[in-house]
Amino acid sequence: MTTPDMQIAPVTRRNRAAVRRAPRNPLPRALAIGAAAVVALLALAQLLLPRLAEHQVRSALGSQASGVHADVEATPAIKLLWHRADRVQVTVDRVAPSGSGDGSVGEMLAGLKVAPKIDLRVRDLQARGMHLRGVTLHKDGDVMSGRADIDLRALQGVLPAGLRVRPLSSPGGEIQLEGTVSLLGAPIRARASLLAKDGRIVVHPDGLPLGIGSALSFPVFSDPRIAIEGVGAHPSEDGVVLTARARMRDGA
Repeated sequence: MTTPDMQIAPVTRRNRAAVRRAPRNPLPRALAIGAAAVVALLALAQLLLPRLAEHQVRSALGSQASGVHADVEATPAIKLLWHRADRVQVTVDRVAPSGSGDGSVGEMLAGLKVAPKIDLRVRDLQARGMHLRGVTLHKDGDVMSGRADIDLRALQGVLPAGLRVRPLSSPGGEIQLEGTVSLLGAPIRARASLLAKDGRIVVHPDGLPLGIGSALSFPVFSDPRIAIEGVGAHPSEDGVVLTARARMRDGA
């Protein structure tokens, strides 16, 4: 005859042996390793991706730009892979674009694809004979707005002989020019405005017959990748401050 203790003891020993033989669940350890790997990758991306984006900015501006400093901020940095950033600020000491092909202003701006919104500051810009100083540009997708200081002597250098710069008050904020130009050998007293027309910044004579005015119109800035939509100006100490609104055109 067996007692209750003699019946229970063998079952208890078998249960303990089964517990010792049961394999451990590897899932929590695998999850911990995976989480640590993800954290390490995100930390590495936070360190490297902004630097890669800054390198892309310098490459887009090319050899025509000197003294380039790019500051790209994105948290988390991985969103730079989708061309998104919290802030992109670029400062350049000097830009002297070639004026055509990959060296044009439009192509340089089109290459800045690190993020839709970019703030660009250029201390000195030489564009198609125009000397611009203190250029600031805000680019939001294809829409751009900017301002620049223009020395009157530099503006005078791209105008026809006889036409002098004289900043005048204007309801539209245009730069007013007046002077004497020669048409078929005959001097004509004329006044003109620096304004946006057909996507360019042009000097357009005022108060002349339409045919003559169109013949005397000429661009001081044009770029196949940039459509100028509006310009304004006000006098400064040694020149004028030019403001402009523009839009990037689709590449050819």
